Amino acid sequence: MLTVMLDKVAQLCRHPKFEDIHLSIGRVATLEEVKNIESEIGIEFPQRLKTLFMETALAVEFEWHLNDEHPVKITGQDIYWGGGRLWSLLKAGELLNNHKMWATDERPFWHGKFPVMQFANADMLALDTNSEEERLAYLNHNDDAEETNSFMFDCSLDEFLHDWLTLGCPGPEAWILELFSASDTRRLNLGGENAKEWLATFKIDL
Repeated sequence: MLTVMLDKVAQLCRHPKFEDIHLSIGRVATLEEVKNIESEIGIEFPQRLKTLFMETALAVEFEWHLNDEHPVKITGQDIYWGGGRLWSLLKAGELLNNHKMWATDERPFWHGKFPVMQFANADMLALDTNSEEERLAYLNHNDDAEETNSFMFDCSLDEFLHDWLTLGCPGPEAWILELFSASDTRRLNLGGENAKEWLATFKIDL
């Protein structure tokens, strides 16, 4: 399913509204390659991430920016950018080191989370290694000893990637994701009015 979604993303890259586009989809990883990286970083990958590496691609990067003079406005909010390094087997060690720097005692929510993606503002998507189902978490860099802005998603990593790729990867900073989420759940709502308006702008079909 994710492979099909990545094909749609490749088609989206040809839309004239998108500028400064970068799309790179790696080959699938072998079990030996995954084990070698695990040996290097000294930790085993969550199963959901292993499956992503070996069944979809070992790395995917998709990043775009809109012209500053022509952003897309959703409920009064201007959106100029989206995507990033969605996941990468070879950069896992670098990502883990970045996560360790942020996962201080003042950010207890960050503990027990395996990072999947880091954004430009230092927020991260991560998998909860303390839960059997490896729940997906949003790690907010604004967390401190007094306030926690991080949260758990009401969907799996695969479900999130499916929905986010369907939208063409706006964000994924929390304030952008919230524009496309249902009010009663932490999941992107492809049937919502904001998502429909966004998809219509780029003539994306579900």
